[in-house]
Amino acid sequence: MQYHLGRNLVRLGHLEQGEQMLRALTAGDERQVYFPLQRFAAIFRSKIEFDHGNIDQSAIWMRRAVIGILLNQDAASIDILDVLTEYAAHLASTRRYLDALALYARLEPK
Repeated sequence: MQYHLGRNLVRLGHLEQGEQMLRALTAGDERQVYFPLQRFAAIFRSKIEFDHGNIDQSAIWMRRAVIGILLNQDAASIDILDVLTEYAAHLASTRRYLDALALYARLEPK
C-alpha cells in the first residue's frame, strides 16, 4: 500500500509526501529492494531522480532494483523481464544507446 500511496502522491503533485512514503518502503538510505513492491518503488524513485536531473542517484536506484531482482531466487521470469526492460529504458534515456540496444537484443524472444 505504501508504494501505491507514494506513487499516487507524486503523480498528484505532492512530491515531498510521496517521496517520503517511497523512502520508507525502501528503508531510506540503505536502499533495500528485496521484495517486489520495494523494487517498484526503487524504479519509481529512479524516474523521480532522473526527472530532477540527478542522473547518478537515478542510476543507483535502477541498479539496486536490478540487483534486487537478480538476488531473489523466487522471482518469476516475467518479473525479471520487467525489471530488465525498465533498466534498458533507463539506459536509453541516459544516452547509453549501445548498452540499451544490447540488453533489448538479449531480452528478445528467440
